Amino acid sequence: MATAIRLARHGRNKLPFYRVVACDKEKKRDGRYLELLGTVDPLKDPAVINLNEDRVKYWISVGAQPSDTVSSIIDTILPGYLDELEKERKDKIRSKRSKRKAAGGKASEKSAAKVKRRSRKDREKPVQVVQAAEEEAPAAKEAPATEEAPAAEEKASE
Repeated sequence: MATAIRLARHGRNKLPFYRVVACDKEKKRDGRYLELLGTVDPLKDPAVINLNEDRVKYWISVGAQPSDTVSSIIDTILPGYLDELEKERKDKIRSKRSKRKAAGGKASEKSAAKVKRRSRKDREKPVQVVQAAEEEAPAAKEAPATEEAPAAEEKASE
């Protein structure tokens, strides 16, 4: 189940009030959610933002993806937190790549087997096309050979 952190709109016409919720990505905007993480009241000047920082950090650590609007809200409450997380993720990816290179530069056996399977399929298709071309070619070779055969016999008889 892919999880998102997004806003759910509440309130009445022209008086919006938003809840910051963790929910399944496939649910409706205002539908069922897993957890209420905070609220946003945009009608106040400045906008009032209440956010449970610990729970937001938990959901992001579990893999929930914040929407663009929620990302900007999190950035106002926790400056630099999302940038720091992105940097950590990139560092993990780099360390995995360096470990692979140190181990011989080859991918794991499973992924190598997948690559082999794909390449075999790719190789079979051209082979089938070549075989079809070869089936047509002998018929074409035989027809001229029968026409050239009498000419070859005449040259031999001379």
